[in-house]
Amino acid sequence: MAGRSEVLVYDVAVIGAGVIGSAAAYQIAKTGLKVVLLEQFDVGHTRGSSHGGSRITRHLYNTDYYTKMTIEAFPLWEQVEKESGITVYRKTGLTQFAPKGSKTVDNLLAIMKQFDLPVSVVDAKEAKDKCPYITVPDNFVGVFEEDAGILATSKCVTALQNVFIKSGGKLLDCYPITEVVPGNIVVLKSSTKEVIRAKKVVITVGPWAKKFLELLGLDLPLRTVRNESLFWEADPLPDNGRRNFNIIIVSDGEDTDGCYMIPEHEYPGLVKISYRSKYGVEVDPDARDAKVTQDGIEITKKFISKYCTGISTTPSVVEPCIVTKTPDNDFIIDKHPIYNNIIIGVGFTGHGFKLAPVVGKILCEMTMDLPLSYDMTPFAVNRFGK
Repeated sequence: MAGRSEVLVYDVAVIGAGVIGSAAAYQIAKTGLKVVLLEQFDVGHTRGSSHGGSRITRHLYNTDYYTKMTIEAFPLWEQVEKESGITVYRKTGLTQFAPKGSKTVDNLLAIMKQFDLPVSVVDAKEAKDKCPYITVPDNFVGVFEEDAGILATSKCVTALQNVFIKSGGKLLDCYPITEVVPGNIVVLKSSTKEVIRAKKVVITVGPWAKKFLELLGLDLPLRTVRNESLFWEADPLPDNGRRNFNIIIVSDGEDTDGCYMIPEHEYPGLVKISYRSKYGVEVDPDARDAKVTQDGIEITKKFISKYCTGISTTPSVVEPCIVTKTPDNDFIIDKHPIYNNIIIGVGFTGHGFKLAPVVGKILCEMTMDLPLSYDMTPFAVNRFGK
């Protein structure tokens, strides 16, 4: 108890140990600053957005500023793999199908050309080569990216946390923060733990962002939405079929817009076929399972009946996941409009996982008041008039 009276002040406290918070904490700890990463639940919990077995990673994006970020994300994930000794990326390739002449295809091709990224065009007849379970109409065309693949979700978070600790960081789980007192030294109070003090604070609380930021006077138009990851039994494939099996996205402008299929990865004999996060039911993150609907499953069944063969009609595994959406589907990465030493990274809208190492780097730059690597205009907190 002799040292108990000494007040420990961290250089940086990161609140929320999902993939974004873990990536930010890792980047900041590498600079030599004293960093603490705080998580309200057990490490490895499944109540938020950073769990499960698979997320898609790719360069194919319909927005140039995200494509630019993906170019850096791939080597940063590779660096995390090397430093942690954990393999998190599996290369599969990805093909996105849409009707010929659609804005989806034209825009993807234009952006990939802008950044000189290799893609090829696949016609409907070649769809079976890319995914043996998919048949698309003759008027569809696909954009194929060879380097796209799967990120092993929970392994990614573990790898980031391991290299964070290796870099001198401190991870405290079961450490809920219930009050934030701004100042030159920010005071973080917990209902069950000791007070934490830090010169800078990074807030990466995922689905709890709207609730949490209200503690700091911000009322942001964030929606917390429950989605389901759905896994379906599929007919066995020959070896060449398994080798050639791409991730597939089909966008047809109807209810099936943006449904996707991921090859067998986390469950033997099951493929992941799910709807994009534009669907789902709004929930309270502390009562995620209070409102459960069959809408997403029905949308996915419609996709399967329309485009798939060799797939069961009922999902074998249903895994809930909650995402935090902004009205424009862009992230919020910015300093608090009043408190310059509080940095915010929230609202990743179901497509931020792949970019976590880049977002972590940006949050590190903001924390250290360094020049930013990217134009952050699309991510400004005040774009909503708050």
